[in-house]
Amino acid sequence: MVNKKSSGFTLIELLVVITVLAILSGVLLTLINVNGIRSKARDSQRKADLSKIQTALESYFADHQQYPSGRQDCASSQNPGFMCITGSDLTSQALNGYMDKVPVDPLYPSATSLCDGNDPTTAGPYTYYAPLDGSKYVLATQMENPLSNSDPNWCGNVGPALGNPGMFCEVNPANDPVNCYAVSSPIY
Repeated sequence: MVNKKSSGFTLIELLVVITVLAILSGVLLTLINVNGIRSKARDSQRKADLSKIQTALESYFADHQQYPSGRQDCASSQNPGFMCITGSDLTSQALNGYMDKVPVDPLYPSATSLCDGNDPTTAGPYTYYAPLDGSKYVLATQMENPLSNSDPNWCGNVGPALGNPGMFCEVNPANDPVNCYAVSSPIY
């Protein structure tokens, strides 16, 4: 009789180890919160995009002594200077030559589907407002993560003329403008 001594693992032992590793990785992914990290990255991208558009608008102002005027074809006379930044809108066209490509929201790259021409207060992810004389502007977006009302770029803190802080953003269903982020011209 020959006594065989096995030096490997049994199938049951391997399955137990694989199961334990799967459970641990699931717990770890829950702790890491991958979706939270992604939404924060998109929010950072939104801030960077608005900063790029803002730089292009200031270059435009230096050349033309005014900012591109807001949309003039609004059906609503309440806020006639609103425009959704889509990459092909009038403001984006005015910025040709000042930037290679006007950025659009990372989560909604086809922002035109979120713009409602009949109600500019519900415009899409990147919203541009300028009075028809082009004397000032506000750029705004809806962030995925809430902003503090002490944040200088929270819509309620960007210029006293904003009035309703939610009017520059597609607000969440509860009409809570807490996620609204905006930048403005220096003279706003």
